[in-house]
Amino acid sequence: MARDPTTNFPVVAIGASAGGLEPLNELLAALPYKPQAAILFVQHLPPERKSLLPDLLRGKRSDLEIIEPENEHSLQPGCVYLVPGGKTLTFDDQGVLHVVAPPERLIHHTIDSLLASVATIYKERAVAVILSGTGNDGTRGSVEIRSHGGTVLVQDPAGARFPSMPNSVIHTGSVDLVLTPAAIGREIETISQTRRSSARIDVPVDPENLSAFYDLLYTTTGYRFNHYKDGVALRRLRRRMQLRGVNIMDEYLKILGQEPAEARQLAEDFMIGVTSFFRDPETWHELKAYVIRNLIAQKSDESTRVWTPACSTGAESYSIAVMLHDELEQAGKEVDFLVFASDINENALETARRGIYPGCFEVDIPPEYFRRHFVCSEDRTKMAISGAIRERLVFAKHDLLADPPFSKLDLIICRNLLIYLEPPAQHRCIDTFHYALRENRFLFLGKAESVGERESLFRQVGPQCTHIFQRLPGPSPARYPTSFRMEADFRLHKQEKRQAPDQSAIVDAARDALLERYAPAAVAIDGGYEILYNNGPVNRYLTPPSGEPTHNLLDLLPQRLRPKIRAAVYRIGQDGTTATIRTKLNRAKKIVTIAVSPLESAPHTFIVEFRESRARNKPEAVSLEVSESTHGAVRQLEDELTTTRIDLR
Repeated sequence: MARDPTTNFPVVAIGASAGGLEPLNELLAALPYKPQAAILFVQHLPPERKSLLPDLLRGKRSDLEIIEPENEHSLQPGCVYLVPGGKTLTFDDQGVLHVVAPPERLIHHTIDSLLASVATIYKERAVAVILSGTGNDGTRGSVEIRSHGGTVLVQDPAGARFPSMPNSVIHTGSVDLVLTPAAIGREIETISQTRRSSARIDVPVDPENLSAFYDLLYTTTGYRFNHYKDGVALRRLRRRMQLRGVNIMDEYLKILGQEPAEARQLAEDFMIGVTSFFRDPETWHELKAYVIRNLIAQKSDESTRVWTPACSTGAESYSIAVMLHDELEQAGKEVDFLVFASDINENALETARRGIYPGCFEVDIPPEYFRRHFVCSEDRTKMAISGAIRERLVFAKHDLLADPPFSKLDLIICRNLLIYLEPPAQHRCIDTFHYALRENRFLFLGKAESVGERESLFRQVGPQCTHIFQRLPGPSPARYPTSFRMEADFRLHKQEKRQAPDQSAIVDAARDALLERYAPAAVAIDGGYEILYNNGPVNRYLTPPSGEPTHNLLDLLPQRLRPKIRAAVYRIGQDGTTATIRTKLNRAKKIVTIAVSPLESAPHTFIVEFRESRARNKPEAVSLEVSESTHGAVRQLEDELTTTRIDLR
């Protein structure tokens, strides 16, 4: 395995084009004497032009060692490495610098090439700085830096002679700070100082100490992150602490409690998705050969259904839609297909729905696909997905570890998510995928991911495709509808198993609450809709299905009410308020009001009451008084209903 370089200082990669020398001088002037960071600078220069920059910088900062590197340099703090014109820098696994000519397709993206290499090797120690310049070079590389846990600093476009490069990066949403060049220099020193004094953050931390952060984030943002690996969580924490100039975790916890905006920013860091168009091209070739053409050959007139959970800004979702469209067309088939794309990050979903991306991402897309399905702006700074492809996708907010999945799927693409999760959460995801796929259909994971201990559910496709799996026949260990609760006690492999809540205590609490309400017909359910306790004549309203007995409330209710009950429980999880549904059940002559409310004394437990009132007029249609916060859950259910109607047609 590659050894990560042992340096502990930041590696700052600065990119500039037209108008970039003046802000570079301002940035360097703001750095202290012999800064504890290695600085790499690349600008757009023709190969035949000799740069005067080395002499200019040596005259202004004699304490800085100005280096025009050749092959096999090792980085040192306090040094500025100037990339020769027409060249870029890459790093090997040991962190040794090499000067290379960029590939032909990246000849105008030397900044992107440098940033991508720095991101791969130095990860959270990497800092991208984008100064004045035309075009969008540096945008892809900045996204790479950010997705690997690094920091992105951009010159304020208002003060840049040519703001195109800074603006392009800002529009991706991957920027940490927008500053003047002098302020960027001071920020680099702050990051350096924080790294030098952050040894206590680098050592292993008891998972119990992270629970305070998870609880505060959940209270402030509504997101749960306690299913992340400790190392991932600590890297995300450390990144935000560096930006705030804090090196003690308790101090940062106080900041989170006092500043909701910082808590939201930390949550955004946790939700960073690693995605791009046709990432790892060789794996997409394998997907086409082993999966897509297999599916197309088997299909008659049935719709092909694909799900891309954790889709982030939608690049991979559009990639599979483009590939499916062209392969179906080449096969002469008019089979319909739909791609369901989901994520918990609403900001990322908004970007995905727009289908507009920086033009620099063109280099990631095979030319034949780009010509047919993308449109560029006149200056080629932006590109848009064609309408024919966008109409094939449905984007929805969805929590893979908490919400019921899409179903009857032919392909699931979930790459670079499982590597961030604890093993129990990984197992939950794999079980969910097995449940959601049709028999003998396919799962596409990241290159470093596998089904692990769930090998009895999937088989590897082909001897070389270690990341593509086929669903084996048989019942799924996952059961739906349900709500996976990834609590801290889910991390059993790192700490002793905590004692589960006493079931009898929950039953007693439910009984007491019901008696206080004059014993109506009601049930107490858990977060998975399993009935814990019956009260009164509930058999008037619930109808057992044929087949295996069930205690799941949703199985006992008419199908038209199930989405409403799900939405009610979702709403309670958001704001804790009671939701009501008025409807007519089992051909009764009375209107039934179903009230869903939380059981305060037992977390994740709910009371569902049934109350009758005589119908004076025609019964009202089923309605649910819900707030805007439930619309994401309802939207997913509506999307599923729309798809079912299409399938039936």
